[in-house]
Amino acid sequence: MNAQTHVLTDVERGIWLDHFAFESGGMSVRKRTLRGGLSDGVDIVEIDNGNLVFSVLPTRGMSLWRGRCGNIPLGWQAPIRGPVHPTFVNVAERGGIGWLTGFDEWLTRCGLNWNGPPGDDNGRPLTLHGRIANQPADRVEVSVDSSRITVHGEVEEAGLFHSRLRLSASYSISANSHR
Repeated sequence: MNAQTHVLTDVERGIWLDHFAFESGGMSVRKRTLRGGLSDGVDIVEIDNGNLVFSVLPTRGMSLWRGRCGNIPLGWQAPIRGPVHPTFVNVAERGGIGWLTGFDEWLTRCGLNWNGPPGDDNGRPLTLHGRIANQPADRVEVSVDSSRITVHGEVEEAGLFHSRLRLSASYSISANSHR
């Protein structure tokens, strides 16, 4: 079977789906947008192959939020009720460590241009771990065939008189796999 590709977000073409669901052969992928509290507006794409379930956060730099293998939870429990929408994260707060007020992912990205501790770059403040974890993906698509689901997203970190860098992230799972 040839893969079917579904575009969930494409800023350039003006595409954004609030909800998406696809199920086939015991595997499924669902996209929804959270409402309320600090999670208001966060997009979640949940992938389930019958054995392994995990959630991707396009709103937070294509981070991997939580997962479960059978009855075993994967990830960690941060003292934050998340996921937190980037608009509620002031990365410059507390001397540049405000990044921590939104971090509760299992796997997250740091910055592409900068990813270290807070500091100073010739008078320009640098915040903890950079910006990409608080940047939304501008393109997200799901590819599904009879034995595999792949979620792919692209996130840009750019600014006037700054580098223009692009993160391309893919998560893929096969039917009945534990990885």
